[in-house]
Amino acid sequence: GTRLILSSQERAAKCSCGGELVPLLKPIIKEGKLVKDLSSPQKIRQYVLEQLEKIPSFLEEPRG
Repeated sequence: GTRLILSSQERAAKCSCGGELVPLLKPIIKEGKLVKDLSSPQKIRQYVLEQLEKIPSFLEEPRG
């Protein structure tokens, strides 16, 4: 499906196809309290690196 990137303050009522939008961000902290168990820093890092590899422009940029 199509992905729509909005700031946290923006809301879109419907998808361009007419379907409902599903937020991909899930809260981790609410009112200063942890509401979700976190993965280890190593697992988080590995996940982020895997996601970054899917962005073509990231692979073209020189890393320092």
